[in-house]
Amino acid sequence: MKVCVTGATGFIASHLIYQLLLKGHQVNVTVRNYQKSFTELFTSLLDYDKRFGFNQLSAEQLKHNLIGFQADLTIEGSFDKAVEGCQIVFHPASPYIWTVEDPQRDLVDPAVNGTLTLLKSCFKERSKQSDNDPNRLRRIIMTSSIAALCDTPKKDKVYDERDWNDESALNKNPYYYSKLCAEREAWKFMNEIELKYGADFLEFLTILPSATIGRPIFPNQVNQSYDMITKLTNGDFPAIFMMTFVFVSVKDIALAHILAMEHSDCFSPSKGERFIVCGDCTSTMKDTCEILKEQFTDIGKYPWIKNIPSLSLEGSVGNTLARFAGLFQPKGVRQLLSSNIGRKTMLSNHKVKQRFSMKFIDRVEPIRESVEHLLSLNLIKQ
Repeated sequence: MKVCVTGATGFIASHLIYQLLLKGHQVNVTVRNYQKSFTELFTSLLDYDKRFGFNQLSAEQLKHNLIGFQADLTIEGSFDKAVEGCQIVFHPASPYIWTVEDPQRDLVDPAVNGTLTLLKSCFKERSKQSDNDPNRLRRIIMTSSIAALCDTPKKDKVYDERDWNDESALNKNPYYYSKLCAEREAWKFMNEIELKYGADFLEFLTILPSATIGRPIFPNQVNQSYDMITKLTNGDFPAIFMMTFVFVSVKDIALAHILAMEHSDCFSPSKGERFIVCGDCTSTMKDTCEILKEQFTDIGKYPWIKNIPSLSLEGSVGNTLARFAGLFQPKGVRQLLSSNIGRKTMLSNHKVKQRFSMKFIDRVEPIRESVEHLLSLNLIKQ
């Protein structure tokens, strides 16, 4: 099958491309700088496969099945060539940064306008095709985020696909707000198409990942989701505070996208769906520290183990101290900490497990892989 993946150099996108290639699909990919980024993607996929994938791919396979296109989220029509002839289009491309100078310009506009640019190209392609064409563009799969579900977690609430973030704004967790705006505008655009052309014209779904970690395809890539692990291993936290994370392996996120492509019955009764993709449990800071100590026991080899906090300040006093310490962090990090300290995030992955029969990788594996990767880049103080 011929498919398209936007933002090919992204953390999730590159893993998705890798898994699609292993399944023999022809993959059109978009990058902003073709000369530099496509070559880097090509070599990184082969290198990752050689080191961690048991040599399942060859350069010849990639030359045949990996096709690069230069595209820019800000330029309308930029994706026209890339989606041409594709049956499935994946859209993981979106800015992922916590602290920016201008949230509207740097986060919201690229996320929203980029999504609409891609959707318009898909609509243009589908409009040229017959409803009876077996190779017509059938489905668009957009990568959203749990940031579109909630900002500050409500006590004892388990969030599911029916929930929407009604709290974030340009001046409060603007990254969350950008993901919310992008998904809202995407659904608005697709609903207008459905009203005009019918439910069978184009199928649409969104994947909402939680904190995505694990080993990247690109050997020098550092994902924003590593931030908490980096801070814990570098001693940035003097104590264990009441904070929670819902980790998920990037390999599971990529797999969920592919299952969403392969499963025709995931659209019953609706032609549009949302899927939360997250690990099976919520991890506290204490849980994460214990996993790190269990996985890296040799203090001679891993002297940074001593940086991991052991003093527990998970009560109200600790929450106050953590919020005070957050005042000295960049604005985006400060807002994120303020929204999550003293609160437990709980997410339901029941729908994706039921529809796709997914079994999630235990959180220990992606935490270990993330640390190994950070060590390889000397981002953990020894």
